[in-house]
Amino acid sequence: MAHDVFISHSSANKAIADAICHSLEASGVRCWIAPRDIQPGAQYGEQITRGIRECPVFLLVFSDEVNHSLAVQKELERAALGYRKIIIPFRIEDVPMNDNIEFFLGDVHWIDAYPNDSVFSNLIVAVKRSLGMATEGTFHISAQSVPAPAIPASTPTPAPVPITMPMPVGLTLPLTASPEVSFQPLGMAEIKTTSGNTYRSPANCLLTRSWDRIFTGISNDYNNVNLHSFDTMTKLNVSLLNELSFAKSTLAINWIDINGTPHSMEGDGGQISFHCLNQGAGVTIRLNDLSSVVFEHQATPPEVPLLRVYCKDGTQLVMPRGLFFMGHRVRPEPNATSWISGKEWVTSFITERSQNIDFSSLASVRILDAQLESDRFYNKWVVSSQLEFTLRNGRKMLSRLGTDSADFFGIDDFGTLELSLDEIAFIDFMETN
Repeated sequence: MAHDVFISHSSANKAIADAICHSLEASGVRCWIAPRDIQPGAQYGEQITRGIRECPVFLLVFSDEVNHSLAVQKELERAALGYRKIIIPFRIEDVPMNDNIEFFLGDVHWIDAYPNDSVFSNLIVAVKRSLGMATEGTFHISAQSVPAPAIPASTPTPAPVPITMPMPVGLTLPLTASPEVSFQPLGMAEIKTTSGNTYRSPANCLLTRSWDRIFTGISNDYNNVNLHSFDTMTKLNVSLLNELSFAKSTLAINWIDINGTPHSMEGDGGQISFHCLNQGAGVTIRLNDLSSVVFEHQATPPEVPLLRVYCKDGTQLVMPRGLFFMGHRVRPEPNATSWISGKEWVTSFITERSQNIDFSSLASVRILDAQLESDRFYNKWVVSSQLEFTLRNGRKMLSRLGTDSADFFGIDDFGTLELSLDEIAFIDFMETN
């Protein structure tokens, strides 16, 4: 069935949105409203987009909840810019719109819902006129039959409604950190680069990165993992033999183990990451740019900033905040015959709007939805996601990921870690020692 009006609303205002839908349909206007018109088994976002595209009028049920709903604001953006629909804002709360909504609706005439004898009459007339429908005999519904919210002038703007998520077995809200699960920095390492920079890091806060994995040592073949661990070294020297490209080099790698025995091999580049005590954050450099690392395994380092990951199976993982990375791949076309499979490494979440939310700006992240699928290239493509970000300034936002995949990497007391998006329930970036 074709629809006339797409009703956009926050889930917190579902009751009044349903009443509006009932009133319009009783007056002969065909409405599209979620979740009623979402087809079972269909992709939610695809259905929303189709609903907006096929309806001539976009009706926004505005409240303060909409100011904090990225999903509704995304629908508004699609209607205003993507399809240039007729937009009718119906205000059910006397609160100002945020800057994003004002950008789209600053010059649009509003219809206010206040408790009077014809709470929906003006709305129905406006919708029918926008559709070119006759308004004589318009259905009338009084405030007594469907009460609109009373809004005294002195009512303060309500706080955003917190988003809750059904937690897996073993996890409760609020999440409680286990004191037995932590991370202990050990030893010291002095890192020097070819450009003359000197950094200091806990000795167990160093890792190397290849195309798509991390390691706590050096190898000449990361595919076959012929690894020489940092915790067996007292000194490491690297020099460049041949640089074929920015990503491909031949290196001379020499080290002395804890027994005083020298070793050497050739390597093919890569990156090294460490928690820099000088800067209080993670630093990543190319192995080409590394000159030497001197290890003092018995030294006592200062504490480092940590984060805690709460997994859906109840596991808690604690790791240095500066050594937490997201790796993501670009999905090839289905008919592609070849594919470069390496990950791009980042220390931020990339949203569907191409926003980069740096890990350093975050207090926490809750994974509300994560659905993955596989194909002949890879087994963890992200097909659906929704994340709740809490920034350090207290602001919250909802968004979907803008990357085709998302794997997370770090190190804890037991070694390297790799987690896929669907394994994680919550990340606390404010963990303390």
